[in-house]
Amino acid sequence: MNSIAILVARFLLALLFLVSAVRQTMYRHGVEEEMAAHGMIYTPFLLGCAILIELTGSLSLMLGYATLWGVLELIAFTLAATFIYYRRILDRDKLIHVLKNLAIIGGLLMIAAVGPGTIGIDGATSP
Repeated sequence: MNSIAILVARFLLALLFLVSAVRQTMYRHGVEEEMAAHGMIYTPFLLGCAILIELTGSLSLMLGYATLWGVLELIAFTLAATFIYYRRILDRDKLIHVLKNLAIIGGLLMIAAVGPGTIGIDGATSP
């Protein structure tokens, strides 16, 4: 049962990042404008990096391959996005997003702590 629960947790966390990467790819121009509105420069390059990180991280989680590296890159990405987009935490809506992102990071840390489980490419080497 633990392996199934870990697999489901990996997939649910990965789905968030995979859908985001697809959305950012489909609506690239609008996302670049939103990034620029938050004071970011070099938005085409940074958006490409964000899409790559979300794709590789989510696929890593889904496949259970290089899971720790995938988790670490998604944690770093989520922290960076949180600091860039939700700096005004006194605003209730921003605070909710910050707390949601911290919960996502908590889930990713849990995967890092327990490993990918036995269902996945890394399964034989999980702790």
